[in-house]
Order: sequence, then structure tokens, then C-alpha cells
Amino acid sequence: MTICSICGGKDNRLFSAKEMMFGYPEEFQYSECLSCNSLRIVEEPKDLQKYYPENYYSFRENKSGLVKKILKKQRGRYVLGKSHLFGKMLTKIWNEPLVASWIKHLNLNFDAKILDIGCGKGLHLRELLNFGYYNLLGIDPFINHSIHIKDKLSILKQDISDTKGEFDFIMMNHALEHSKDQKETLSHIFNLLHPSGVALIRIPITNTFAWKEFGTNWVQLDAPRHLFLHSEKSFKIMASEIGFEISKVVFDSTFFQFTGSLGYVKGIPLAKQNEQMNFSENEMREFINKAEMLNNTHQGDQACFYLKKK
Repeated sequence: MTICSICGGKDNRLFSAKEMMFGYPEEFQYSECLSCNSLRIVEEPKDLQKYYPENYYSFRENKSGLVKKILKKQRGRYVLGKSHLFGKMLTKIWNEPLVASWIKHLNLNFDAKILDIGCGKGLHLRELLNFGYYNLLGIDPFINHSIHIKDKLSILKQDISDTKGEFDFIMMNHALEHSKDQKETLSHIFNLLHPSGVALIRIPITNTFAWKEFGTNWVQLDAPRHLFLHSEKSFKIMASEIGFEISKVVFDSTFFQFTGSLGYVKGIPLAKQNEQMNFSENEMREFINKAEMLNNTHQGDQACFYLKKK
């Protein structure tokens, strides 16, 4: 009998899921807790690095020229409330940066110490650097080597257990699900967070529409990279036990829960879906509208949790 590490539940359901991002011919067994609806891989692959090849999405760099960097900096400062007319004009050219939408209500000073856990090559940190933040650290054990950009941004090839210091803002964007020991990881975040700091955890959410509709073809199941996936219920149980209070929850799922999952239903790996999957403008509009509706009812397949110490 397997006891759930989150809620202590004793009833679970076993199922198998294929690796579908790259189309490796392998299946992995998962267990679903029938009490809190969390999912976990039964046995972690011995060579997990194999499933994070060079073309894995978070390892890609997004390089911009100098002029574009300057313009993006003004756009970002406007979104954060630190710039005016010119920045506003630039938002008509480029959409609001994703990372800016996460932090604009936090009123972080530019000297705030910021940590991004599981950051890949630091896409979001580079955006923050463009905005004017300069105490930036990223960590990721799966990158090939550490990266240093002047004295303002470092991305280290290391695990959270090797990270020291105290941070005003810690973010973990779709990285917690890659950790098997959830409580240990969140406890490290608790210890690294300043007493008045904020942690942002963005994760896929089980027991929502996409999981119920697509089952093992749900694109964010992502076997075997996702070692543990939470329901809203299970994450709240764990966060409270660690010593956090949840100040805000924002569901932010997108059309991807439909397009990616429908590709898997047809047996098409994610890496080949751009070539082999086509959706009409009306279909995409329907997916976008449905994602928004699901988010409003906490049924989208991913969410942002803002955590503070109790």
C-alpha cells in the first residue's frame, strides 16, 4: 500500500503514460491519490538527464539586439509603473511581458534580490535584467554550464539544496513538477525567502478539465519529466504544512491545453506538432475563450500561487 506524501491518503490509482514531447518509445507508471488528486511517478528514471536534450524548451536563449533591449526596458518599466508615455506606446508594439504580469502588483524595488529556480537559460531573468533589476540569480541543475552576465545576473548549474542567501522574491515557473521530493523543495524555498518576501510557484494543476477530458494524453502530464503534479487542494495542503500562507491564486492556462493534448490523442509528439497539426482561426479563438472561462472557474490546467510566510 502506498501512502500519499502530501495528505496521507491510502487509496490510489495506477496508470501508465507515454513520453510524448519527443516521442521516445517508453511508458512510465504513475499513481493518483484519490484523496487529494495529486499525481506522482512511481519510479524515477535512472538517467533523467536523457529527457532534457539540448532542444528542450527552457534551454533556448532569447537574444535581442541593443536597441531592442532598450525599447523592451522602457516597455517593461511602464508595465511595472516606473515609466510613462513612451513605455505605453511600446506596449502597442509588443505585448506585456509575461514576467511583468506576475510581479507588477508586488512593487519590487530594482535592487530586490530575486531568485529563479529551474530557470533554464534564464529567459525570465533576462527580461527582468532588461527592466532594470540587477540582483538576479537563477539555478538549474540540468543546464550544461553556469552563465554570468556582468555582475547583475548569474545562472548557476546547481540544485536548490546548494543555494544560499536570502531573497525578496523567489519564483519557480513550471519547475516544481520536475522535483520528486515536493516538501523538501518547498522547505528550501521557505528557508531562502526573506521574512517579508514573496514566492511565486507556477505549476500544472490536476483534477481540472484538461486532465478529466484527455487523461494520459493531457499535454502537461509530460511523462517522465513531471515527477509530481498537484491539484489545487494538494498544493494548498503542502504549502500550509511548510509554513506558508497563500495570498493569491491566479489560474493562467492557455489554448495549449487543447492543442497539445489533441496532438497527443493523434499520437503526434509535441516536437512535431508545428509541422503536423493545423487549427483554424475559429478553432484557436474557441480554445482561447474556453481557456479563459476555465481559468475563471479554477478549472484551467495551470495556476500561479503567491506565497508568504505565516
